[in-house]
Amino acid sequence: MEIVKILSVDYSKMGAEIAALRKNNIRLRKYVCFFKQFYDAETDTDMEICPRDMECERCGKLLETSVSQEELGRVLGESKHVVASWETGRTSPDMQHILALCTICGLDMGDFIRSSSVALKPE
Repeated sequence: MEIVKILSVDYSKMGAEIAALRKNNIRLRKYVCFFKQFYDAETDTDMEICPRDMECERCGKLLETSVSQEELGRVLGESKHVVASWETGRTSPDMQHILALCTICGLDMGDFIRSSSVALKPE
């Protein structure tokens, strides 16, 4: 008889993974830079859109810092308070947010969820 491994998502662990992505994922930083410039261009018609080569001065400055909770929230359509709640494990992101985050960061959603999971012991 084969034992089936049952996983349970540990939301504190997932929150720590999200916080780590904000600090370390270069693709997320680049996306936020592009997103910020696109959003700002809608209100400032004199501003040019970054060509996504990430060579512009603004991208260079952004890439030296972490993505803030507010910036991540804006990209995902949530507030910084919601992102903070995810990172502390008080609440969990829904699958739509997990999918968007994984797509932006270049991660496999299954791997991301498995890395945030713990195996339940069979009774």
